[in-house]
Amino acid sequence: MRGGRLVSTRRRWIIVIAVLGVVVASFLGVQQMLGVQVTEEFLQPQVVSPVEGGVVNTVLVGVTWKESGWCYGQFKVNATESPSQVRVGPVISRSYSRGACAGLGTVNNMVWTSLTLASALGTRKVVRDSDGIVLPVVSPGMAASLACKDAIASKADPPADLSVVFNQVALPTANAVQANRSGESDPGARLFAKVGLFVASDASVALIVPPEWLGRVTIGWDNSGMRTTHLFVSGCKATGSQKRWLVFAGGFWVGEPACVPLLVRSGAQEQKVQIGVGAACPGQAAPPPGD
Repeated sequence: MRGGRLVSTRRRWIIVIAVLGVVVASFLGVQQMLGVQVTEEFLQPQVVSPVEGGVVNTVLVGVTWKESGWCYGQFKVNATESPSQVRVGPVISRSYSRGACAGLGTVNNMVWTSLTLASALGTRKVVRDSDGIVLPVVSPGMAASLACKDAIASKADPPADLSVVFNQVALPTANAVQANRSGESDPGARLFAKVGLFVASDASVALIVPPEWLGRVTIGWDNSGMRTTHLFVSGCKATGSQKRWLVFAGGFWVGEPACVPLLVRSGAQEQKVQIGVGAACPGQAAPPPGD
């Protein structure tokens, strides 16, 4: 009798699976009949953030997103875990040509998707699975991606007084730059040094304020005047008559004149450069006096 019940249960499961298969096939068939196209895009994770006031084993994974908006549920990401690290796979963007969309606006040229871990992140490193790069863990409000459309000019080469790092970005390390009052209420951003950022076409690089300088310096090259501590550069390409080096307006905000360190990261490479903001770094001439 028991064996008969077992066979009956198996048959019921087979029927359920078969019915589900028919439903899925019918759904896909209806999509094809309606001309619905599904577009998948695989994006490189750039940064991770804890969920403020949220579940301890949930984090947010941020990626560069150049579109003005996106749909709720559009992005998915998976990870594998060990006691010492979390390896994050690509963020998958799946969009449909038709259908309802809970539209959300893009902020700082980035989007975030949640990742539920088996246990709290704790002190574990978060590693990008595709290349083994350790991802920074920061607040979502302090990470941004460069808006390629905000380029104000293009040049064949950067000026001679800028230092080219990894052949992808040029920064003012030879001479200190002038710092003037910014008008910001944040005491850590009392002064602003206007510095153009030169970015090579198709560069993939990150500009990062070191942890020990958080709260003392921010950076930004954006038409909105947005300030950040982690700026990701990806997908900016010279087009048409534009020359190889794209130029962006922006600069550095500091509380007091200082020799500011900045990390430049490209893939597995990292270099620390020093920017004299209102004060000279070793080997630099004093900057022009500010107001």
